[in-house]
Amino acid sequence: MCCQQFFQTPVFEVGIRENSLKQYNLIQQKIFRTISITSYLLIILMGQMIGLPFFFWLLFTLFDFGNFDQPFAVLAIVGLTIIFINYNKVRTAKVLAIDLLCFLFLASPLVRRMTAVPIELFNYLSFIIPTTLFVLFYAASLFFGCRQYSRIKAGLG
Repeated sequence: MCCQQFFQTPVFEVGIRENSLKQYNLIQQKIFRTISITSYLLIILMGQMIGLPFFFWLLFTLFDFGNFDQPFAVLAIVGLTIIFINYNKVRTAKVLAIDLLCFLFLASPLVRRMTAVPIELFNYLSFIIPTTLFVLFYAASLFFGCRQYSRIKAGLG
């Protein structure tokens, strides 16, 4: 029995470990991307009386014609759409480049808002925490996407 276990178990376990590692990396990348986009949409922009969630600001600005922020809102909506289209795709060099471009698209309205008004107006936790989570988790999902791409390129699956 000892010899039989020695010859059968390692090959089977290696296959399971490699397969589960691939699935784990893919799931981890998707979870990080989901947390990132959720935190992006939950950024609160403070108004004179109440705070407004960022996704409402994007929608209102998208249809506010003649506003200087409208092109940035369009970029963010395009970025979100592309992210949802590419969500289940295997990470290739092209998809990773598009993911990086989408990050820039999503960051553009935030940068525009932060440069349009004094930076002191963004010193509240409901802006700082979701924005930080968005940047960190999106960067982590890009890292895991690059890792997935390098494993595919190396032939490890």
